[in-house]
Amino acid sequence: MANLDSDAVINSVGIGEGDPEEKDILLEIRERFQQAVDFEGQGRQDRLDDIRFARLGDQWSEAAKYDRNKPGKERPMLVVNRLLQFRDRVVNEIRQNTPSIRYRPASFEVRVPLGQLNQ
Repeated sequence: MANLDSDAVINSVGIGEGDPEEKDILLEIRERFQQAVDFEGQGRQDRLDDIRFARLGDQWSEAAKYDRNKPGKERPMLVVNRLLQFRDRVVNEIRQNTPSIRYRPASFEVRVPLGQLNQ
């Protein structure tokens, strides 16, 4: 598999070879990207945990999974995912009531051009 590290990609394209100004720009880009990763890291991890919990049914902690899967003492791990029905209700409601723009002219003179616009 190819190395998709940002440095490897930049080196393969030949960006930043020789020109100190390009190197400075790339250094600034890397610093800003790292700041964005550091700032968004915890929130991104929280969102991924929520997705695992709601959509993938990963509702048991690792410690509980380990305790229930001990050899000779296996116990079932039930997952009753009730969140999907609430999500589906909201999604279907949005699908049925698609947002649309309504024109409400203030005077009769405006109605004719807007009527022609809608055609």
